[in-house]
Amino acid sequence: MARLGELLVAAGQITAAQLDEGLRAQVLYGGRLGTNLVDLFHLDLDVIALALARQHRLPAALGKHFERCDLTVQARLTPALAERWGVVPIGHLADRRDLIAVAGMDPIAAEGKAELARALRCRPEDVIVSVAAELRIRYFLERGYGIVRASRYLRIRRETSHGVPTPPEIDLDSSDVAVVVDDLDDPGEDPTIARPAVRSATEEDPTEDRQGTAPWPKLEPGDDSRDVELQFEIDPEPPNALVQERRRRFVRTLSDSDDPIADFELTPGTPTPPLEPPIPARAEPPPIAAPAPAPAPVEPPPPRANFGDGTLARIAIRRVGPGSGPSLTTLDDAARAIRRSPTREQVGDLLIKAALAIAGDGLDAVALFVIREPVAIGWKGAVRGAEPRLDEIAVPLDEPCLAARAFRSRGFERATAEHATAIDRRLWTALGGARPQAAVVAVVQISDHPVCLLYAHGAAPRADLATGLAEAASSAFARLLRAAQR
Repeated sequence: MARLGELLVAAGQITAAQLDEGLRAQVLYGGRLGTNLVDLFHLDLDVIALALARQHRLPAALGKHFERCDLTVQARLTPALAERWGVVPIGHLADRRDLIAVAGMDPIAAEGKAELARALRCRPEDVIVSVAAELRIRYFLERGYGIVRASRYLRIRRETSHGVPTPPEIDLDSSDVAVVVDDLDDPGEDPTIARPAVRSATEEDPTEDRQGTAPWPKLEPGDDSRDVELQFEIDPEPPNALVQERRRRFVRTLSDSDDPIADFELTPGTPTPPLEPPIPARAEPPPIAAPAPAPAPVEPPPPRANFGDGTLARIAIRRVGPGSGPSLTTLDDAARAIRRSPTREQVGDLLIKAALAIAGDGLDAVALFVIREPVAIGWKGAVRGAEPRLDEIAVPLDEPCLAARAFRSRGFERATAEHATAIDRRLWTALGGARPQAAVVAVVQISDHPVCLLYAHGAAPRADLATGLAEAASSAFARLLRAAQR
């Protein structure tokens, strides 16, 4: 199967340089390649849908189709079923009312098609599966079924312009890290990471109302990637059509709460009072949860490189050393394992696991936040006695707090509980668990460009541990970014 990036470059929709930028953004911010290309304003949602249609040999669900979603058909699908298969029913076809079109981010297996057909009250062969851009599917899953989008897919107020960092040159050939770069839209990619895109408050939000189709040039007959039946028409007058309206939802930061209780002075040992939105109560808080062990290394795919003429291939770097799981007993061992991580997900998982393993009882909470100016949005973490929804926590970086100080200093910051600001205390509440005695924040940065914040709090959070792990993560991300450029 042709890769999405290769299709887009071959069709002249993006340049090789723009593809490289999209791949670097995917390394840092997660999400699918198409999502990152839209975030960077290199493409719009319909172009992504058309490229996915060519890639998967399926029809493309475009903005014009979502404009006429049949709510009667959508109501036949439960939110659980829509979320399980990641699909949005669109409605009956105009020329064949016995056929029902559904839109998803990926092709649907036979099992899923049969389950959807039962719910939609039709035969599996009457379900027309089409593909659409991830941003559009997630928006309509929230709008139609109340499946809340993570902060990764929401707009931010007061955005400032910044680009995707370019790492310094490093010698990958002599590295002992195994790097695998893939420009496919990976359905397993974590969707809770912030976008690098920036836009003004008055600009149209591509996750919601952006429509219109950019030209997609036809290829010569007989070409393996020629157009399939990309276009289909929906019933122009469904009995219960979706009413189009401009609905925007912004990332809610810890400063957005008006509850004055966050400004109360607390005595040592006093639990932090609840704030809005409340953290769900749990009858039996689970023990602190560490990320699952990293999977055993697998044989990397063939090399990938950009030869300067639009020709694309994979790149892989062979791991050197034993195949057993990484040792995290010392800071040196943990830093080495993090630097060798082959994926962004493993970088985050090992960082959290190492912090917990090395710090022991001195640490009650550790979290990794991805910077999307002017906020830092939760990505991975663990808290003793709580299970916070990190993807719903956004720390403002333009208001007084420990994270903002570290972001401005591009280094390390520490604060005791008595010097905590209102935003700091709201972060404790959002994370859950006991009130800490002290907290630390270290910046993960590439070429002086901050990309993540490592936060930890407890009885005795260690400065050397936080800075050492942050430096290792910086090296790991730089390697992954460099691999993505090749």
